[in-house]
Amino acid sequence: MINRHGGYYGQHHPAGLGGQATSAAAYLGQGPVSPAAYWGHQQRTKNEQLAESLGLPKEDVDKIVNLPMDEFSTYVMYHNFTEEQMNVIRDIRRRGKNLVAAHKCRRRKLDEVEQLQERLEKAQNKFLRLKHEDKNLKREEERLKLQLQEAENYAFMIHNTDPSKHRIDYGPEGNTFRLIPKDACKENIQGNDMLHNIS
Repeated sequence: MINRHGGYYGQHHPAGLGGQATSAAAYLGQGPVSPAAYWGHQQRTKNEQLAESLGLPKEDVDKIVNLPMDEFSTYVMYHNFTEEQMNVIRDIRRRGKNLVAAHKCRRRKLDEVEQLQERLEKAQNKFLRLKHEDKNLKREEERLKLQLQEAENYAFMIHNTDPSKHRIDYGPEGNTFRLIPKDACKENIQGNDMLHNIS
């Protein structure tokens, strides 16, 4: 008795596990065809080759691999595979499960790599931004130093003071200053002597 996939219930496949898949003709309702013609003249995976050897359509590979155990048991009982055929079926299922697990593992690794690449790109962008900000701050620092130097030179000039012998002492609020001798000790500086406002 031939099942709906061209297999035989209750007995070994007539061509054997590695023989010509004559059941393909019955499945397609055509004359004798070769396994290559039956499978579409395309490169087949190992599991597809094994399924072909059992006279099963390649669509059944996904069923064998992915069906839940109870539905898988129903599937094999429906086809009434021999023990030798069942060994091939188990091999297909085991290999398929391993391939799925390997694919998931590779996907996780790829996702991790993508995440690391994103983190690296963000870190590099942050580094470039901070480097640019640092460059701007240093430029601003140099500008302020030059501005301060010009202001101090102007203060020495208008107060007719020799900058080589005096220095500027700023008040605690930064809005006043005094011109004092460079060799003067802090204790010798009189309270408001030469105290000036910064306008």
